[in-house]
Amino acid sequence: MGHALFSYHEKIDNDPSCDDETDCWSYELKTHLPTWEKDLTQPVIKEMQDSVFVFKVTLASAYRKIAVPGTTDLDELAGSILSAFEFDNDHLYEFIYINRNRITERVKHPYMQSSELCTDECVGGELPLHKGMALTFHFDFGDDWRFQLVVESISSENFSYSEPTVIERHGEPVKQYRDWDEEN
Repeated sequence: MGHALFSYHEKIDNDPSCDDETDCWSYELKTHLPTWEKDLTQPVIKEMQDSVFVFKVTLASAYRKIAVPGTTDLDELAGSILSAFEFDNDHLYEFIYINRNRITERVKHPYMQSSELCTDECVGGELPLHKGMALTFHFDFGDDWRFQLVVESISSENFSYSEPTVIERHGEPVKQYRDWDEEN
């Protein structure tokens, strides 16, 4: 493999038609990986922001379907999830997903010191979401609540939601805190 790359690098240096090394590498990759462009194209962000995403959010045996405009930041989505499951919004959290390149991405609560994206800076319509994509909403790192999210649909036709809205409820949510009176 190293020899092939070395030979190719000599080809770039000696080929006057390769003014831009990136273009030559891109061309060479295309010939060996013809479908690479399909895998690397991203949806147009404007279209995604003008869409409504329906997430199925599951915790234990209960789930909620939440319609979320693409202009909603993840901080607001977090609050909507917690409200839908009757949880207090009193702990740090993060969203975790695997991007199209199979790399785990984390979008963290604004109070967490991190070089990664913060939930109040990240709009849902800017994420590389697609139908069937799974995400984890990790809440309260001490109690380790992990809500599972699945993108059920993405629609640009039904933009009647101006804020995250619970559109379906199933099952009773688990209690965030134990009732200490019941245990005694």
